[in-house]
Parts: sequence; C-alpha cells; structure tokens
Amino acid sequence: MSQPRLWSLLEAWANLLVGFALNWWANLVILPWFGFPVTGRQAFLMGFPYMAISLARGYGLRRAFNWWHTRRS
Repeated sequence: MSQPRLWSLLEAWANLLVGFALNWWANLVILPWFGFPVTGRQAFLMGFPYMAISLARGYGLRRAFNWWHTRRS
C-alpha cells in the first residue's frame, strides 16, 4: 500500500523541524570552535536555505520510494 502524498509531506515537515532545531543548536556550538561566532538570530537565518533543500529532498525521496515499492508489489 502506498503512502498518501499528504502523509509524505507531513513526514517530511516533521523531519525538517527536528533537523532545523538540531542545525540551529549545532551552528551555535560548532561554528565558534572554528572562529565563526554567531548569534541565535544568525544561526536561525542560516538554516532557512538548508531547510528548503531538506524539505524537497525528504518529500522527493519518500515519493520515489513509495513509487518504487508500489511498482514492485
């Protein structure tokens, strides 16, 4: 049985939100180790391009795997 497109999108968004929170925290902690001090706002804004890429990747991969699974069944 195939996963509905809406559920694929919801799953991708949930994954994205968790990833965004981890990315924000990692930017605040890791970048200063390499001499790039950042504020919370800067770390938040840096995450947006990656968030868009991650959402497209997560949704696209989920749909591709669902397509592949339904073709094999």
